[in-house]
Formats: sequence, structure tokens, C-alpha cells
Amino acid sequence: MNVGNRTNKANVHKCFQPDPGPLILSPDLVLSLGLPISTQDLWPLSSGDEFYNRSEMKILLSLLLLIPFAQAQTPDPHSVPVVDAGLGSCSADLTITDTNNKPVYAVKIKVHIAYGFGSFHKLDLEVGTNVDGKARFINLPDRLKKGLFFEASEGDRTGNAYDDVSKTCKAQFAITIRKSLQESQ
Repeated sequence: MNVGNRTNKANVHKCFQPDPGPLILSPDLVLSLGLPISTQDLWPLSSGDEFYNRSEMKILLSLLLLIPFAQAQTPDPHSVPVVDAGLGSCSADLTITDTNNKPVYAVKIKVHIAYGFGSFHKLDLEVGTNVDGKARFINLPDRLKKGLFFEASEGDRTGNAYDDVSKTCKAQFAITIRKSLQESQ
């Protein structure tokens, strides 16, 4: 009887031993030993359904679906570029033309704003024109000691405009850019 109990205890003890699992070798070790290796050895799959449940496949699929939406959208060349000063409620709409009264593209328009008590605060803004020669500054201050002086330049051509915001808060300017007098002499 004692013999039977020992055998049963040994069998019970054997049943509860944890399974060490498969022997896992790194790919470098397998290659250095000269053993044949396949992707099935590295990423074993028990069935085809398991492959589609993996998070890697879900990520890959979602990326493939998003690629058409991620392509660069071409901006509308007729949309007016706008720079927001964030200082008030005034605005300035500018249209830049050449001496033949044709709109000029990519003209840089600069304005220097000195505002606040004693005009100690300063802000320099710049915007480029669209294909129609238009640009806009919004939320300009409505109270300034000095007005706003807009300078437009493109290559060797320049033009300017002045705005007294206390008189014309919503200003519209047509600036003609020409070669400066100094260069033409």
C-alpha cells in the first residue's frame, strides 16, 4: 500500500510541474549555428485567422487606408493671404499692381506698428500677395499716435501707402510698384 501511495504522489507531483515551453533561440544564434531558419520559425502562426487579429496588421491596414487622405492639398492661388495683428478691430486690404495695371504675385508687404503707452510696444508684420496681387492685414490697432506705413517690394520695384487708422479703420489700398528713381538714373 505504501508503494502505491508513493507512485500516486510522484505522478501528482509530475502533473503540476510547469511546462517550460518551446526553446526560443535568437535569430543570430540560429544563423551562427548554421541552422535553417524561416519567418514561420520567428513568428509562428497557428492559423490564418490569428494573423488578421494582430495589432501590427490593424496598424498597417489603417495606414494604408489613410494614405490617400494624407496627400498634399494644393492651396487655392486666389485665396487672399491674411496676417492677424491681434491688436484691435481695424483692417487693411491691399492690391498691388505694376505700371501696366496688372496684379503682381509674391510682393512682400511690410508694416511696422508702434502701439501702447508711449509707443513702447512694437510689432513688425509681413505678408505676400496672391496671384491677384491681393493681401490683407486684420485686427490692426484702432488708436495710434502715428499711422501705418505699408511698404510693398518685389525685386527692384517698390511702392507704399499710408493709413491713419483714426480716420479710416477699414482701409483699402491700390499700390503701384515701380522701379525706384535712384536706380533708373
